[in-house]
Amino acid sequence: MYRILAAMTWLIFASPCAHSASAYLQLGGWSKHFQNNQVYNESHNTTGIEVEFDTKSDSTFGFLISSFENSHWAESRHMAFTAKHCYQPFAFSKACLGLSAGAVDGYRKIKGGGFFPAIIPKLNLEYRKVGVELLCVPAIHSTASFCAVQGRLNMGHF
Repeated sequence: MYRILAAMTWLIFASPCAHSASAYLQLGGWSKHFQNNQVYNESHNTTGIEVEFDTKSDSTFGFLISSFENSHWAESRHMAFTAKHCYQPFAFSKACLGLSAGAVDGYRKIKGGGFFPAIIPKLNLEYRKVGVELLCVPAIHSTASFCAVQGRLNMGHF
């Protein structure tokens, strides 16, 4: 795990696009599961960082690393590459539609809690430096489909 984190950190600083990168802090995380026959954790205590490159154009790409308490009250980690297309109706706000493709762990019923592939569609809404990220996951990998929201804070360019 630490080797993967070290490699992803190196990619941030070694990338030729690093001069146009922005960092986002991910915080919070609340979900709504659509199966009523079970009890799920709906508060996820997410902490993470997402780095986006080429943030001056309408299309951006990047990667994220986060940790959260999953729907079964276990610790999960999420590492993924991200891609999205943004629309900026005003200079101080934007909306982006995209996806993240990577791996998640911490679900006992899937690969014994080990990492498994995950592709997650996302919608980001931002106002100045704060925003929210909305995501919905169908019942493919997990036993329940859900939609979730988490906070985003733009930490600026580096």
